[in-house]
Amino acid sequence: MDIVSIVDKNLLRLQEIEKEKHKEDERDAHYPSSASIKRKVIPKKGEDSVYGACLLAEWRKWRKIPETNPPTVNTLQKFAWGTIFHNWITEILKKECLAGGYLRSLENEVSFALPVAGLTYPVKGRIDNILNKNVILEIKSSFGKFFFARSGLIAVGPRKGSLMQTLCYLKAREDLEYAILLYIARDVGFKMQYNVYRKGNSIIVTHWEKGQEIRNEYPEITWDAMIERWAELEDYLKNDKEPPRDFQFKTKYPCCYCPFYSMCWTGKQTKSEVVIGQGGE
Repeated sequence: MDIVSIVDKNLLRLQEIEKEKHKEDERDAHYPSSASIKRKVIPKKGEDSVYGACLLAEWRKWRKIPETNPPTVNTLQKFAWGTIFHNWITEILKKECLAGGYLRSLENEVSFALPVAGLTYPVKGRIDNILNKNVILEIKSSFGKFFFARSGLIAVGPRKGSLMQTLCYLKAREDLEYAILLYIARDVGFKMQYNVYRKGNSIIVTHWEKGQEIRNEYPEITWDAMIERWAELEDYLKNDKEPPRDFQFKTKYPCCYCPFYSMCWTGKQTKSEVVIGQGGE
């Protein structure tokens, strides 16, 4: 009996069921995961000029361009692990509420739709959890190397894309005080928490390190800058014009995870191809 094949076959089957369920759906909103901004500081040669999502990839999703590189079985398995850890933390928090501890209430998977001046389409999303009716909790999981690598979470903090998603939540629910980004290492059990607060149109991020509170400001991440990029995407959609790609192929992230990877990159990249690319995180 080949259990590996059974698991892999069912992962693919579940993916196809999900696709079939939504194949007739028309895209009618921008998502927090699709947020991006242009860097204000002109990057050095070889660096990317955009943080967050690739406008070209988003354009193709809106236009329902067939994927050339759908998620592999291994990628689907990683997604499943993420869901398992997310649900595990949520269950722990539910038990804390029932025990009458510090948590008094927990709302799970709270949807929102936010009309935005200057955009044709609203911003829609779903918040993982709302704690005590005033704090957002976003749960993210990865592997130890994501935490401890030279350019990992501990060294440089949360990815800009994650911070932009969080800013979307804070804008959609201005009645809530702040947001927590909780990171969990699936393999080594390491955990880190970042608190994200509003600062005008931008954010301040804090975390504790060796008993000291560390505060970081991100003046380049603003609501207006995110709206500007979504408006740019809407212009490309309205004119049925494909935008240029935003990222240079120099690392695995994010191009190797893009479902349209082969439409931009074919085979081993040359130096000239790397120079042609524009932008990224």
